[in-house]
Amino acid sequence: SGNSLQIIASVMRMYRRETADAELRGVLDGLINRVIALSSTHTSLYSLGGRRDVPMDEILFAVIRRLKEIHGIALGTAKKRFEPIRMQTQAAVPLALALAEIVSCHFAVGAETYRGVEVSLVEADGDVRLTVVGPVVPEFLPEGGTGLAAIPWRMLSQFAAQLRGRVTARIDNGQSTVELVFPHSPA
Repeated sequence: SGNSLQIIASVMRMYRRETADAELRGVLDGLINRVIALSSTHTSLYSLGGRRDVPMDEILFAVIRRLKEIHGIALGTAKKRFEPIRMQTQAAVPLALALAEIVSCHFAVGAETYRGVEVSLVEADGDVRLTVVGPVVPEFLPEGGTGLAAIPWRMLSQFAAQLRGRVTARIDNGQSTVELVFPHSPA
């Protein structure tokens, strides 16, 4: 999967180089970053091949590190607090992809408003909670838009459904907070 996604990203880069349309280039940039994030996530999970369960703190740390490289974000701009939670591989994939979508959207916010991202993964009362706090990203709200602006929320909703959980988002005090809560199904 990872190699196939890298090929898709390369094809999109070729189209990006050939277009003079700035709006289309922006859309392609976003898609390329999503595909690379997906590829990185699959590659991280593949490196743990054969395991019935995976350490989510290691996986999510690797996803954020790769997203920083993709977006050119400086070290130290993402504060992480990951409890050492082990999960079944089939749950690890949608969780890692949800994190990649949330953090990518935060990192894509213009530098003039960027103040960093805080990410936590904790377990309590049989539930796992992924929380990401960062700059305002209106697309995270269910009423955040239509068309392209609605895609991040729709993707997060699908990842939450795969985990049998729910996603919520709010904007307050000049920050977006996205939470994905789902039941922990240990391996």
